[in-house]
Amino acid sequence: MLWDCDFMFGEPTAEQQEHHVFFEINVSGVSPFPPSAMAPLVAAVKRRLKEGQGLIPTHRASTA
Repeated sequence: MLWDCDFMFGEPTAEQQEHHVFFEINVSGVSPFPPSAMAPLVAAVKRRLKEGQGLIPTHRASTA
């Protein structure tokens, strides 16, 4: 099974300028990729978590 959660940007508050609000959970019983893709996917997730990057990419404007 493949699970994913969707989040939306929440309204800023005095305590938090940026936060996310849970929106929905999606589940699929069919894998959209071949079994050989699982090991690289798991490795990438582990690397991002270990590096403290989280799973949601942050996009920043280039200053160059």
